[in-house]
This record gives sequence, C-alpha cells and structure tokens, in this order.
Amino acid sequence: MSFPTDPLDVVVEIAPGANPAADPNTHSWADISDYLRVAEGSRITISRGKSSPLADTVPSQCSLVLDNSDGRFTPRNAIGAYYPSLQKNTPLRVRIRQARDLFGRTTSNGWGPADSGQVWTTSGGAAGDYSTDGAVGKHSLGSVGVLRASLIDTGLNSHRVTADVTCPVMPTGASISHWVVVRAADTSNYYAVALTVTTSGAVSLVMYRRQGGALSAPLDSASGLPVHTAGTRWRIVFELAGERLRATAWRPAVEFDPGWLVEATDTVLTAGTQVGVMSREETGNTNGTVVISWDSFDVSSIRFTGLVDRWPSRWDPSGTNRYVPITAHGVLRRIATAGEATRSPLYRYLMAQTWARTAYWPLEDGESATEASSADDQAPQMLPSAPVRFGVQAPSTSGVSTMVDPKGAYLHARMPEYYALDWRLEVVLSHGKVPSLTVRSLSWLCPGSLTRWDLNSTPTGFQIAAWTAVSGGSIQLAVNTAVIPQPGQLHHIRVDVIHPGGTDVRADVYVDGTFVGWSSATGLQAHVPNVMRINPDAVDSDNVPLVGHLIMWGERPVGSESAQAALGYPGEHAHRRIEAVCAERDVPYAPVYGAAVTSEPMGPRPSGSLVGTLRDAEATDAGLLYELRSGHVSYRRRAALVDQSAVLVLDYDEGHVAPPFEPSDDDAQLRNDVTVRRPLGSEARVVDAAHIAAVGRYETTLTLNPSDDERLEQLAAWAVRRGTVAEQRFDTIAINMSRVTASVVSQWLACDIGDRVTVDNVPTHLTPDSVDVMLAGYTEVIEWPRRWRVEMVCEPYSPWVTGVLDSTTLGRLDTAGSTLATGNTSVEVRIDAPDRAILTTAEAALFAVGNRVVLHGQDGRRKEPTVFTITSITPPAFGFQDVYLNPAPAETIRGSLSGGMDTLRRVDQTSLSVATTAGPVWTTNAAHVPFDINVGGERMTVTAVSGASSPQTFTVTRAVNGVQKHHGVGADVRLWQPLILGL
Repeated sequence: MSFPTDPLDVVVEIAPGANPAADPNTHSWADISDYLRVAEGSRITISRGKSSPLADTVPSQCSLVLDNSDGRFTPRNAIGAYYPSLQKNTPLRVRIRQARDLFGRTTSNGWGPADSGQVWTTSGGAAGDYSTDGAVGKHSLGSVGVLRASLIDTGLNSHRVTADVTCPVMPTGASISHWVVVRAADTSNYYAVALTVTTSGAVSLVMYRRQGGALSAPLDSASGLPVHTAGTRWRIVFELAGERLRATAWRPAVEFDPGWLVEATDTVLTAGTQVGVMSREETGNTNGTVVISWDSFDVSSIRFTGLVDRWPSRWDPSGTNRYVPITAHGVLRRIATAGEATRSPLYRYLMAQTWARTAYWPLEDGESATEASSADDQAPQMLPSAPVRFGVQAPSTSGVSTMVDPKGAYLHARMPEYYALDWRLEVVLSHGKVPSLTVRSLSWLCPGSLTRWDLNSTPTGFQIAAWTAVSGGSIQLAVNTAVIPQPGQLHHIRVDVIHPGGTDVRADVYVDGTFVGWSSATGLQAHVPNVMRINPDAVDSDNVPLVGHLIMWGERPVGSESAQAALGYPGEHAHRRIEAVCAERDVPYAPVYGAAVTSEPMGPRPSGSLVGTLRDAEATDAGLLYELRSGHVSYRRRAALVDQSAVLVLDYDEGHVAPPFEPSDDDAQLRNDVTVRRPLGSEARVVDAAHIAAVGRYETTLTLNPSDDERLEQLAAWAVRRGTVAEQRFDTIAINMSRVTASVVSQWLACDIGDRVTVDNVPTHLTPDSVDVMLAGYTEVIEWPRRWRVEMVCEPYSPWVTGVLDSTTLGRLDTAGSTLATGNTSVEVRIDAPDRAILTTAEAALFAVGNRVVLHGQDGRRKEPTVFTITSITPPAFGFQDVYLNPAPAETIRGSLSGGMDTLRRVDQTSLSVATTAGPVWTTNAAHVPFDINVGGERMTVTAVSGASSPQTFTVTRAVNGVQKHHGVGADVRLWQPLILGL
C-alpha cells in the first residue's frame, strides 16, 4: 500500500471471549472487516489524547457501524457466530494494512506476488533457493555466510512487521539466524532484528543497522529467550515509527507476547520503504542444506485498540437493514467507570502478593467501627476489650491511610492453625512521642517451646523478646534495636523467624526495610503464631503507639517491598509509579522510552483510585499519560518531551495543511502567577512581573506531589514558562491525507501523542516563523478506500525547548540587557508622485540605490507591509533630490516641507551598534559565531562582533525569518534562542 496512490486496506478485528484486563497482544483476533458498513457515509472515527490543549487526556475512542444481517453481532443470539463470547468489553482493534502474505500459492525461483499485490524481490544465493509451497515461503540455505533476502515495497517508511519463522533443525557447528528488516532501501541499507539460534539451542534477539553494506554494532540486544528445539515456530514483531525502533519474539504455540525485548532510537536511515525477511547459516555451520519456512507475514499500522462496552442492535422498519453502531474505548474508561475502593498503597501491595498469608488485619476501619476487620476469610475479626479509636489519620508521609489507637484496651484474635518452620510478622506503628517507658505494643503466642513473643517500644529503641511461658518464665531470645520511635513518623517492623536445622530458632529484625539485628535460641522452637494481641496490657497513656497493617505470613517471602509500600514509596519516580500501579491493578501498560529517561521523584503514593494516582504522577512530572494504539496505558515523561526533533514536518505551500488553519489568540492558557503546594507540605510562588505588566495578572494554584519542598519553586517556574508563551497558538491543525504525499502519510503513521510537529512556509500574515507544536491529541476519520482526514489538537512546543550544553543553538546564555545604541537610518520625506520621494541633498546622501526601505505615516505607524527598493536617485537640484521607489507606494501623500510628511526608514543595514545595559558584553570570539538575535521580532544572524566594551558593532544578516523592519534607538536585543534550564 502506498496511500494515497493505492486505496486504504483497513482491517477491523475483535477478540470474543478475551479477558479485557489482559495484554491485548495475547488476544486471539478475528477479522470482521467484511462486515464493516462502508456505504452511505459510514466511517471509522478514532480519537486519542486530549480533546483540547487545556484538558486531561481522555480515554481513546473508536466508532464504526457493522452489518448485522445474520445476527452475529447480537450478544444473546444463540445461533450467532460469536455466541456466547460477545460480551461487554470485548476487545476491538483497527489496523491499516500495508502488506500481507499467507503464501497460499506454489512458486519456484522466487516468491511471486504477495496476497496484497506487491511482488517479492529476492537476492542472495541462487534463484532456486526461493520458493513457496501453498503454505509457507521458503529460504533454502545451501551455503554458509550468505543472507537469503526477500523484500517487498510498501511505499511507506514506518511499519509494524509480524512474521512467523520455523527452523526445522538444531544448529550444528555454528548458529542459524532469522532476520526481519524494515526501512530497506536495498539489501545494503536497512534496519534489522535478528533471531539467532546457537548450537545449544540458546536464542538471542539483536537489533542492527546496515548502512552502505556495513553492519553496525548492536543497537540493542536481548538474550535468555526460551530454548529452541528442532521445528520450533517463532513469531518476530519489529516496529519502526519515525526514529523509534522496537522488537520482540516468542513461540506463539507455547507462550504469550512478552512485550518489547529490544528498543533503540536511531536517526541515520530515513528513506527506505521496503520490508522483508532474511535467513542465514552463520560461518562454521555444518547442518548442510536447511530450509527455513516463513509464514503469516503482515505489515500494518495499528490505529486503535480498545473495548466495546455495548452492542446495540438497530434495524429499519422492514427489518431487512440490520446493523450495530458500536463505540469502543480505551482501557482507562473501564477503570474509571468500574470504580474501586479507596485503599492505601500498603494494603494494595500486601493483597497483591501470592505468598502464604495466614492472617491480615489492615486496621484501616472507619471511625465508627467497633472491631477490626480481617482481610482474609480464614482469620477472624480482631475484637477490642473496650472501645478504641478506629480511623485515626496515619502520618501523611506514609503509604497508610488510617490506623487504630488502642489506648486503654487490648485487641485480641485467635488465628487459624498453620504449620511451618519459617514465618514472618509485619506491622506498622506510629508514636505520638518518644516513649518514656517500655510498652508492649504487640504480643503473640506460638505453638512450641518458645511460646510468647513481644514487640516492645522503649525509650532506647524497638525490642523483640521471646519467652518460654505465656506469663513468667524467662527471656530466651531478644533483639534490642537502636531505632528509637520518632514522633509523628510511621515505622514498619518486620520479624523473620527461621529454624536452622529444625532444632534451633533465630529471629531477624528489620525496621523500615533495614536489617537492625538478630538473636537465636538453641534447642527451642516457635511455630506460626495462633494468638495475637495489640497493646496486650491495655496501657492507657501517650506511650502507646497507633497500630496498622498487622499481617502474618506462613513463609519468609523473598524480595518483599512492604517497607517501601508502608512508607509510601518515597522518592519513587513518576514513570515507575505509573508502571507499578498499573501492574498492581492488572492494567496493561507498555513503556515508550527506556530507563535512561528519568522522571520526577514523587512524594507518598496517595490512598485513592488508580486514575487519581496516575493523574497525580502525571501532573507532578508534567508529562503525558495516554493510551497507546496497541491498547496499553503508557506515559511520556517530561524528560522525553523536551528538545525533540520533529516527527511530522508539514509544508503549507505544498498543501499539507487542510482548512481551517486559524490561530487562537485568546488568554485561555495564560498563567503568569503560579503557586505550587505540596500536600501537607510547603508552597512556592513564581511571578513573571514583566508579563503581568504587559497583559495583567493570571493567577493559579497547583497541588503537586514531589518528594520534597525543594522542588516546588522549580515546578512553579516551569508552569509559568508554559503559561507565558509569546507566540501565536494553533490549537488545531488538520490534514487531508488523501491530498498529501506518501512521505507525509509515513510521517503521520509514525507520529504519536507528545511528538513534535512543525508547519513550514506559513502565510506571513499569520506568523513569520514556522509553526512549532506538540501533538496533544487528534481525531482521524477514515472513509475508505481513499478518504482519510486528521485533525490534531496541539499546544506550543517552544516551552519544551531547553538548554543543551555545548550546543551552538541551545547552549548560549542570553544577555542580561542590551539595546541598539543607534537606530536604522530614518528621515522625513514628501511623497511627490506615486513612485518618488523628495529629500534634501543631505538626507539623500544617507541612502543609496538598492537600499531596502519602508514608509511610516505621521502617526509613526507603518503605512503598508511593502518593502521598497530604491531604484535611482536624481542629481542635486536646488538643494533637493528625487528618490525613486519600486514598487510604487499604494498611496500618494502630497505635502510640503513644513508638514504632511511621511518617514522613509531603511530596513537593510547590516552593521548594528549594540549597547550592553546590564551584565557582561557580548562575546567577540570568532569561534562563537554565527548566532541568531531577536530585534523587535526580526531574526538576524550575527556573523561577527567587534569591540571589547559597550557599544559593540554587530555584523548581521537581516530578515532571516522574513521580517524586514526599521529599528530605533533603544530597541531590545536578545538571543533568538537563549539557554533555558529544564527541570
């Protein structure tokens, strides 16, 4: 497919019976494209991202109409094709297919035409090495070290290629490799991912670039894939979107898609439009002739994946025209609609674990509770001996919402019997003050000879003590920690009990995730506790702590993060938080950038809904939360949004932009006085006084959740920067894809939420510069076979351009203050004829033939946009000279030397005198030029600076951005693109 030359090949699929919470890549998809209504204006409408620049991203949405003549899309139709699997939240996917081949033909000496019409080209080895047998395409590997290559031209350079490959043998002597290639110009220039099988059956996936025949070092690699056996069928997926490459591989008959295994960003190859597959026996292989089989070859661009929440049957009065208009949404809608209980991060973490839990009392009951509820059916409620206070607010810097205050009573529960030699107890405590005396905060009884265990809060630290009797007896095991309870702070206590050799007992103690001590007792045992008491002595004093999340495990889990959860995951990066909470709630998530791109360290996770937690992280980091076209939730970090190259480059003159193309010049996005607050923390305010003086005050307050108060001022400054953009806004930009080139189509297929988009050659009456925006959302309407329109929601990109050290354009510090010391030449003239101005001899001497000039009226305003060229100057006569202009001014102004005068002003002077009014003078180092400056909106390129003190002389190239104008004395001089510090 090379749209718009070729018609669109739209594929619509559903996955009846699939789990809507599962990864969409694991679904079994059924093609329903033949049932798509395409007549009478039916269309597919897809919306993603933001609906307006100021809005949050909303769930993706896709609407279309299906033909239901045979009732297959009626969920309760017992004879329907998909009964009973067609349910609410059935997955739906829309793709635009570029090429396809199932090899249902028989050929020799080549692969012939693909199912989608393109002809395969082959190279490497002999013609007889290529054939199809009605089921697969074959590469016969009769010689080592030679790639057999089959390529097909899609006409586009952004692809998602899927291919199945079967190697019938175990390699001997050396490896056998199977390649999927994209963006191939020929067999010497392409990107490739190679699935390589070694003689031991070990499998690796390696991504390369081949340029000019030379293979690069690996762009990325993954090892440790499942072991290969003879005849194993592998599925390889390789996606290239713009400069982003990622690939994966798995055995479809054995396991599900594992997610992207290799990822890279590369900008070297841009032009190739071919894709394909290659096979090779590596040098040293001794298998002899091996026939590699390729199948299920598909090249497409996924446009939408979501869930159909209802299947409304519709029909006309005759009953013969039956159809179903459906709307599918992204997974965020299901999450928001379904609702969920507000639970703390620690509760969610503990309940998500699959370890042997024997009892769990969250102790987050409401204020009116009379007993502590159990989170497990096998453990009873915990009963107080007298009324206690439930629902007491936990410390704000924790992952716990509420706790119980047991002062004056004890809480008691008997736990079910559970036998295990090793076990763990965890609990969280919060003290109102450092204890002035020792208090038994918790006590539990164990079957065995070491019967009673106490967790004590003491003035010198937490203590674990174990006794041989419930009352009396002697301490046989004690761990005295040096961790003193801190007022108003949550502490997580963990006790691990093991029985080395089965005859001795040992206790390891951790406080807030840190190992703090151990003790052991010889010849004694303590099995999993069966009786638990909080504040067992019913102490009624402020030495008694708040208690929460008391849990018993019948084993010692490895890799526990419960202490981090209890403390609210302090310092957790925003993107990691989003990924973690999605995994915790079974929401399909896929990262879009690697670990090298960081995000804002966060404060405690809020005890709230999933959507609320996601939005909290998004707002604090100032990134973009959205849904991928593949149906996964994803997040583009702030650091991945700044300083991008444009993914989509449009040209207004070439007709890439469809009407209406209109700027927005309202004040909806202005923010010049911003206060940022941290929950239960401090606040910081940043004010742009100059902007307020120009347009008035626009004040707002943001509540964000960074890890500490030190970040508040920087976050407020970033919000002010985004809210004081001094440029025309283009909130919407439309493209009629049917009228653009295949190159623009490829760019659009590669473009996604958060990408940079530019429009060049914009009409000068709108802006002299290119339009530079970020894609915040879009709606695309597909009316195939040849109609396809896109309307993008955009926000200015300029705030996202930040300083880059050692960059000649983004790495320069701006002047603290500079102005023009002398203005451009300016004299009053009388327009005596349509093309003639009268000047005195002295005034005429200031001009020369070829000078570029403009006219200003008596009120100082420019009379018209025309820039005139002086074509001739007459000899002096009676003290005056005639200066002729081309083109002639549109208006003839007749006046006298004493009044009614216009002003003739030069706009082409290339030598400027610049005075520095504050800070150091401009650099005169020849190695530091050229650089661009901004003088009154005119962009000039400075090619030389002379003078060690102010004023200095700048040699410039004028009107770089097409603006030609006069500048008077005192005009502000600034760098066109000064260094802006990012967060």
